[in-house]
Amino acid sequence: MFAELQKQETYRKTLIQKLEHAESVARFSSLDAKRMERHMTERVRDISKLLGEHLPQARQVLRRLIRDEVVEGKRVPGRIVCTPINDERGRGYSFLARGSYGWLLGSGTRRRL
Repeated sequence: MFAELQKQETYRKTLIQKLEHAESVARFSSLDAKRMERHMTERVRDISKLLGEHLPQARQVLRRLIRDEVVEGKRVPGRIVCTPINDERGRGYSFLARGSYGWLLGSGTRRRL
């Protein structure tokens, strides 16, 4: 009987250790996700600024991202639909386009926007 109690106590301690480890991983993952989100937001700001300062290069990037379409057997350059907005955040435009950034990820990987 004593051996069985020791076995149960060892099992309980093992479960507690696993739970503590899982909680610390979850905390770390949450912090890591927030750090990653901050980093990506900074990168997007950098890209927006860079593209705004270098319009010819920005156009080249958009040409590569926005896919051409085939309409009635003819290749038509991809298009961007610009819609004016005027709301509580101010005036501006929203942009909608269909494209691919697979070439950014390397060969063999394709994603659709």
